[in-house]
Amino acid sequence: MSRRDIVEALTDPHLIGAALEPIEDWRNWLAIWKASFALGDQMTDDERAFFERVAGGRSVPHAPPRRLTITSGRRSGKSRQVAAIGCALALYADRSKLAPGETGYVMILAPTKEQSAAIFDYALAFLETSPILKREIENVTREEIRLRGNTALIVQAADARTVRSKSLIAALVDESCFLRDTNDKELWRAIQPAMLTTNGVWISISSAGRKSGLQYERWRDHYGKDSPDDLVIQATTTDLNLTIDRSTVDALIAEDPEAGRSEYESAWRQDLSSLFPDDVIDRAIVSARPEVLPYDPAVKRYVASVDMSAGRHDASVLCIGHVHQDRFITDGIFWRPAPHDPAAVAAEFVSICREYRITELTGDNFAGSWVSGSFTKAGLKYNKSPKDRSRLYLEALPIFMQGRVEIPDSASVPTVRELKNLERRLATSGRESVDHPRHGSDDAANALALAMFVALKPQRRANVWVPPSFCVNGMWSDSPLSHADHDPSQFGATIAR
Repeated sequence: MSRRDIVEALTDPHLIGAALEPIEDWRNWLAIWKASFALGDQMTDDERAFFERVAGGRSVPHAPPRRLTITSGRRSGKSRQVAAIGCALALYADRSKLAPGETGYVMILAPTKEQSAAIFDYALAFLETSPILKREIENVTREEIRLRGNTALIVQAADARTVRSKSLIAALVDESCFLRDTNDKELWRAIQPAMLTTNGVWISISSAGRKSGLQYERWRDHYGKDSPDDLVIQATTTDLNLTIDRSTVDALIAEDPEAGRSEYESAWRQDLSSLFPDDVIDRAIVSARPEVLPYDPAVKRYVASVDMSAGRHDASVLCIGHVHQDRFITDGIFWRPAPHDPAAVAAEFVSICREYRITELTGDNFAGSWVSGSFTKAGLKYNKSPKDRSRLYLEALPIFMQGRVEIPDSASVPTVRELKNLERRLATSGRESVDHPRHGSDDAANALALAMFVALKPQRRANVWVPPSFCVNGMWSDSPLSHADHDPSQFGATIAR
């Protein structure tokens, strides 16, 4: 790989630079790319000064680091730059470590399919805008641009399960703090083996989020330090997007200082933290059991909870569980992703509940009337949750911490990921709230927390009428004696209830 070729392609108006004009607007991004490829000899004094400021005072690397972590503000051009540098890496990749006939991939990953599609469009435009680069394209599919010379650029939604079995020249992750179907640590663990034989480079670019995850840990451990393997950048929106007026950003920050500093100044959130430590969730997972436990007549009481959706964007989930020796046992989490027919899913959930002899279930208090109607028409009593999801999660926390929860290990249901991604927020009023992160979901986690609450809450005892008892003449009886039989010398005339 020619490092100079990569940077020159970004600025050349006949190559990738054709779709980046005016190049001057991207000059601070170019300073970062020059430093990351150890091209300090090509940097101007202004570029070097800018780099040292956003790199925390560290020096320009003498050799390209294997990992580049950039935390930058929103609207700073992250997605376009991910596409541009991805194209450059694919075009000028070092193919010497590939086996004959082997394809070397540059993989770009984004939180959602919609975001990955936008980056794919940027990348294709970079190549097709230049007549020279357009000739390098051999084939284009929905997620892949195959180039001459056995290299390909692939752009897809981030999922640790789908990145295996490819030889990666580079892996680039956009908005790594806000991944939806995985987290950046899981992604890193899955990708490392794919880059072993190619000495591939890892580049993650994201807005700042909460103080957790790989993006934050790399910043914490390496920002401002001359680490040979890691280069960490922290830049604001206006540092990298020179077309945005600073006064506009200042006004946005003034509206919500905590969120604004995170979104536009790359400040890590002080008001956000993970609700559950990862190891606490891991201890609750029981791998040596079926994903769904069958009905057991010995179980005295099964409970069911639902988190229903209209089927367009969110999943619908049914959770069934029971209590055994003060532990909540998850018998099954039935997750139906969008898009789906909510009426058909509700009918399926009714059938599952009947298998467990369940006659009532509990659901979201904010669900539409069609939800309760779907179940009551089928003969199931529908109870609305007395608590919102924040309270359910906060009450579930000590139960998880005490090790009183058992959940199945499932590759198809995102319960574990959703639990680990839950964010705990402290408002200025002192009130706590819990929710999923931006681009995230918590449908399965919410159904689980609700089932735990229903199963573990103290059961209200039925009112039983106890007949009065009478103590007369020293003897207890459930019927009074006649006045003639009453002897006041024996304990007196005592009537007790």
